Amino acid sequence: MAAPVLLLLLAAATVTLVVRDEGTATALEVRDADNVTITLPDVSQVENPADGFALGESAIVMVGEAGSITIDDVTLGSGAVVRVRDGRLVTDIVVTAPGPPDHLDESEAPTPTVTAPTTSAPTAPTTAAPADTRPADSPTTVVRPVDRPPEESGGDRPGTNRPAEERDDVAPARDVAVALRVNGRDGQIRVVWEATGLDEAWTVHVLRSTDGSTPVDPASAVTVAIGASGELTERRNDLPDDIAALRYRVVVLDDSGAVVASSAVQTLHR
Repeated sequence: MAAPVLLLLLAAATVTLVVRDEGTATALEVRDADNVTITLPDVSQVENPADGFALGESAIVMVGEAGSITIDDVTLGSGAVVRVRDGRLVTDIVVTAPGPPDHLDESEAPTPTVTAPTTSAPTAPTTAAPADTRPADSPTTVVRPVDRPPEESGGDRPGTNRPAEERDDVAPARDVAVALRVNGRDGQIRVVWEATGLDEAWTVHVLRSTDGSTPVDPASAVTVAIGASGELTERRNDLPDDIAALRYRVVVLDDSGAVVASSAVQTLHR
């Protein structure tokens, strides 16, 4: 009798593995795309994909001005640039030096500073950029900063009148990836996040707002978790009844408390 029992157990385990594999491979579904460009792994692009479009691994989503897109049950707003990695929406950025982000969207909330990929949606014509220009908003591949130009001749002592980006005491550029995935089901909200490429003095906060405001920093939203990576589950019944919009964001703070990196805001539908 032992052999049939073992066969049944093996069959059950096999079915479980197949189900898990299918779940892992399931692509994210898109709907309500407005002013959105999706770059696929083969470099082809799709403008405003139809509802039900399958968003697979390594696809890049760029939301234009006043645009939005819903991926599964999460909505991304204007200015969001994310890549699908391991089933999560990842914002890849290059931090050139500690300090608050200076790129704001229409709601005055910081949007990630990212570098341009070698293959991406059309961008503005290439021109000589001033010394204090940071990389433009678009998805990765990461492009590291070029070497500092030679100093101009003159009587000034080296390093005294150069722009901040050129001074010797400025921290080198750091490649940071911030991943965030939010799912709501059966009255529970599952939040999974990860940040890589961090300085050891930096901290990572998972923020949440319920009043319709954009989570910008710990002073403007509730911190639901702290850590470079993790997973948490919140119960809808534990949240306020009068939720205007349930929004999550991951921010990276330097040792002074300034935001140096952040994910795109993800809004969960009620």
